[in-house]
Amino acid sequence: MRQLTYRAATALVRRHRRKITFAGVGGTCFAVQYLLLTSLMVAGVRAPIANAVGIAVSAQLNFTLSSLLTWKDRPGGSPRRVLGRLLAYNATAMTALCVNTAVFTLAYRTAGISAAAAAGVAAGMVFNYAGSNHLVFRGHRPGLRG
Repeated sequence: MRQLTYRAATALVRRHRRKITFAGVGGTCFAVQYLLLTSLMVAGVRAPIANAVGIAVSAQLNFTLSSLLTWKDRPGGSPRRVLGRLLAYNATAMTALCVNTAVFTLAYRTAGISAAAAAGVAAGMVFNYAGSNHLVFRGHRPGLRG
């Protein structure tokens, strides 16, 4: 088996930087969501409400970190354009949640809970990445307003 050299590893990371950063941002936001969920539940908040708060806060943090880290090479520009991106991001995230739920629902009876959950997360993540990359954080094109 061929050993991966430092130069080859660096080139691989550079080539996939955006995907690696996307995964790191997602993991960080999941940790924040889970921390909020569990903290609010310990404080006496009902689980569905605590989960909703965790998701809402996590989604806004994800947008911010995605803007600053994952798609930092595609600046937002004017406040109006950033607001448009924020709204588009939240729509994309909600749709990704629907994709996740649909895949889970279709798969859990035959694949089991864990496999269905993993498939749902994977499908939602792919949808979220594609939507963010091609719609929400697309590069600014000259001649377009906003």
